[in-house]
Amino acid sequence: MVFRKRSVSRKIWTFAIASICTVGVSQFHLQSRRMLASAPVPIQRSRPAGGSPEARVQAKVEQNVLEFNAVSIKRQLERPRVAGLACHGTDGVRRAPVGIAYEMTPPLGRCVGVGIGITDVIGFAYGIPVTFVVGGPDWARSFGQSGFGAKESYEIETTAEDPKQATLDQLAQMLRAMLINRFKLKVHREVRESPGYSIMVSKNGVKLRETDEVEETGPKLNDMGQLIIKGKSRLDKLVQSLAPLIHSPVVDETGLAGNYDYELVWTPVGQRELLSELAASRLLEDQMGLRLQPRKVPINTVVIDYIEVPSAN
Repeated sequence: MVFRKRSVSRKIWTFAIASICTVGVSQFHLQSRRMLASAPVPIQRSRPAGGSPEARVQAKVEQNVLEFNAVSIKRQLERPRVAGLACHGTDGVRRAPVGIAYEMTPPLGRCVGVGIGITDVIGFAYGIPVTFVVGGPDWARSFGQSGFGAKESYEIETTAEDPKQATLDQLAQMLRAMLINRFKLKVHREVRESPGYSIMVSKNGVKLRETDEVEETGPKLNDMGQLIIKGKSRLDKLVQSLAPLIHSPVVDETGLAGNYDYELVWTPVGQRELLSELAASRLLEDQMGLRLQPRKVPINTVVIDYIEVPSAN
């Protein structure tokens, strides 16, 4: 498959909501290791004569044409019981909250996904919740726009040209280029208004510790059946994990711009109990010094104008 260099000029800064599902950790771990063991298909492209990998990467950064060096996309014929999507850059690990599962950590300079729908990848690549990826054919969408899984699920593994240099933002740019090249994706942005919540600092002040580390994870269940949301990131990433749990859009209005080390722990009374907005606000205030305020919120959506079934490896 020949990839042409294309300029990926759009940057869409938004927040992300994704869906969750209780899955088997061991099964996900086994499936992830098997997938990581298989080498992705190299992209055949002409390379400039001479020059180190570092120089080539820097040139592409300056030209805004970053692409993966190798990409493997495989359709899963059976609906998977597990899901996960993550990228590992020089500045940390970023995981999409597409399921409560084993915390996948790809090798440095790679993005890896299993059991994911294409709207999951689009939301992850553009930094928005999958529920705010609008339009597109049924095969590309997640179940019910907010439920785990997709009508067609994929395994995706990608590798940067110089894995030791690629940052998380650069890997996201490469994912967008992959979607354009392999899926012929065309999108545009729209801002819409919806009832939801803003997350704010409570009157007693924030209870979080700033950190220089970056680690973004989705919701997961521990061995005691508690729901855990934890990470080391900007608070808009916390919002991405929290919003699908309360089934409402949430925006970050804390005014806190740094990276924070946070952990939110919720113990449901029964297996079928859902996290309510009131319970979430109490947890945030008790454990983090934050609170939820109901209001109408602006939602930045990505609208799919065109997409195709991916080309073969």
